[in-house]
Amino acid sequence: SPCGFSGNRNALGVRGGCKPPARKRSDQVLVALVGGEAGDEFLDALGLALVREERRVVGLDEVLDHYTLRKPLPPRAVLITFDDGYRDNFENAFPVLREHGFAATIFVVAKKIGEPDYLRISDIEEMRRAGFEFGSHTLTHPDLKTIGTEEKLRELGDSKYVIEKLL
Repeated sequence: SPCGFSGNRNALGVRGGCKPPARKRSDQVLVALVGGEAGDEFLDALGLALVREERRVVGLDEVLDHYTLRKPLPPRAVLITFDDGYRDNFENAFPVLREHGFAATIFVVAKKIGEPDYLRISDIEEMRRAGFEFGSHTLTHPDLKTIGTEEKLRELGDSKYVIEKLL
């Protein structure tokens, strides 16, 4: 859809800056994929909605265990993720989510860490201490549909290596 929503009966993806589609009731997992220009107003609304709806924020490992090992999730579970590792994840999202007692998973572009407008290592360390998780979103953020298999493997493998070494 134009606002970047995706969903099925078990999950709903929400991208920042757009109003969500009609609510889907689910005892599985609501996935909040926050991207783009997600400002304070959107993040405040997301945090308040999660509290109001008594959602339980879970980590990526819990969701993966649910889908791969059939481990149960708590009722009304939600997974919050951010792509790319922009600095506004630390400046805008982190304070709002921390205020509500929530954490998120951030998929960072490994070679962008420390560059202007991207998370710094000190940001990542502080967020990790607060329960945020970090994962790979490639090494340089190419369009994976346009590069060859060898380049894809390098982007994914080297990114994982760099992030594991940093963290």
